Amino acid sequence: MSMPIGRMAPHLQGAAEIRRWTVKNIPFADTMVGYDLFMKIGNDLVTGIPLTPDNLARDLPHTGRQIRLQLMKLIQAGLLVPQAASGRSAPGKVLLATTRLLGLLEAYAEVSDHVYALRKNLRRQQLLVQAPDTELGHFAELMYDHFLDLGWVYLHNYGAICFLMATLVRNVARLHGYRAETMSGYVEVFRASDGHLFKLGGQAEYTPGQIAGHAFCVVNESMIVDFGLGNLRRYYDRHFQWGLVGTHRPLTPVQGGLVLPSGDTVAWKNDWCYPDTVAEFAKFKNLAASLAEQYRQHFGVPALGAPGPHVSAPPAAADSEALPLDALGPPPPGASGAARPALR
Repeated sequence: MSMPIGRMAPHLQGAAEIRRWTVKNIPFADTMVGYDLFMKIGNDLVTGIPLTPDNLARDLPHTGRQIRLQLMKLIQAGLLVPQAASGRSAPGKVLLATTRLLGLLEAYAEVSDHVYALRKNLRRQQLLVQAPDTELGHFAELMYDHFLDLGWVYLHNYGAICFLMATLVRNVARLHGYRAETMSGYVEVFRASDGHLFKLGGQAEYTPGQIAGHAFCVVNESMIVDFGLGNLRRYYDRHFQWGLVGTHRPLTPVQGGLVLPSGDTVAWKNDWCYPDTVAEFAKFKNLAASLAEQYRQHFGVPALGAPGPHVSAPPAAADSEALPLDALGPPPPGASGAARPALR
């Protein structure tokens, strides 16, 4: 699968900009051994690995002699000092970073911040993933990163339009070769600190401009992906996660749930569904298809219909049929635990 050149350009240009700055401003970084050693020193400092010649040589494509000669240069330039206990001018068992070296590392970090957003830190603030397995969890993170890059999860775009967002997640997951279906229901958030219960899309529990319903996506019949939580940030807690990923548990009204770092609990339920669910999904069908094509072209994903690596079996025949409106209402008495079929 090829990556479009337009998508490659910012990554390559950013890496080149950082390297140019490093070669220009970091002593001895104009050689590969000097550049690699500077990066290794920074990594070992922040991870707490002692700066010894053997540790610094580990995983670098240079000989021990090349590393030791470079360390001598860094000592002579005042960037490293042997630990006082060694009492030697040559690299001792442990080296210490000087204030000058720490300042250069700080400057390097500032240049990197200017070029790149720290993806992991940003995602950690916005997305909570409790997926049924590692592979699906990684895919959910990748999909969220891509949605964020395209601006889709922001409130002023599609982050609060859950029926559109659920359809987008479904379409994109299918592009990547996963089975995916949209579902209708609501989200229940229980606040542990005071026992407050908030329902997003619950029956008769909505504000003007909202509808009494919510939509999310189920991937591979095992993972709930919900990137349409903008109204939780708007009406419940402005610091709420932008996206949630949990394990799907069919055959019960609680389709899935997770515990937030705050101790609050979230549950996706479908014992109530918006009566006009089919019409609401239909409203966004064309836009979702257009946006999915934009995604496909931007990230170089094969066209829908090409064989995908994640599909082990076709969806059940019943899932391929449109649901009648009366299938979306509350279940009859005594049948609250009945499964609701996924909506396309």
